[in-house]
Amino acid sequence: MVPLPSDAPVPEEWICSLCGLPAVRRDGPSTERTPYDFLRMRRTLEDGERLLDDALAQLRRRRWSRGSS
Repeated sequence: MVPLPSDAPVPEEWICSLCGLPAVRRDGPSTERTPYDFLRMRRTLEDGERLLDDALAQLRRRRWSRGSS
């Protein structure tokens, strides 16, 4: 999303500051599915919390083992 002042005209196309490709205006709700939508179709929120906890625990173990050498 590109923030614009409320009285500014909205351009039809601009260059994305992240990827450098042309970006276009989309009016209304998106009918495209996002990666997050697909993830939510496969996993529950509880699954996501568990996976996040596991990943953070692994990261902490790696940092701890590097710091103690």
